[in-house]
Amino acid sequence: TPIALDRVEDHHQGSTVRARLRIRLPRGYPEHACAVVCSLSAHKALKRPTCDEIISTLNDKSKTLLGAEAMMDLIETAKTMVADCIVAQEEKEQAQEHLPADEPIENANSLF
Repeated sequence: TPIALDRVEDHHQGSTVRARLRIRLPRGYPEHACAVVCSLSAHKALKRPTCDEIISTLNDKSKTLLGAEAMMDLIETAKTMVADCIVAQEEKEQAQEHLPADEPIENANSLF
C-alpha cells in the first residue's frame, strides 16, 4: 500500500507538494529483512532521476536500520529529501531566470 507524504512542505516558498512513497515489507521484517523502497512519485514536482536518487538513498538508509522498525524514519527522511530537492530545483530555476540576457551588439563591424 502506498504511503502518502501529504504535506511535504517547501519552507522556502511555503508551498505544499503531494508525494507518494511505496515501501515493501518483506517476510522477516524488521528482524531479518529491511524495508524496501519501491517507488516515489511527486507529481510534476520532481523529475524521475531525482526520485530514483532519493529511492536509492532511502534503501541505503533502510539497510542500516536492519533489526529496527524503519518505516517512520524512512518516511521522515523522504519528506526532508523531497522538500530539499524541490527547494534546490526552484533556486536553480530562479537563478537561470535572473541571468543577464546577451546584450545586442550595436556595431558588429567595430569588432573586426
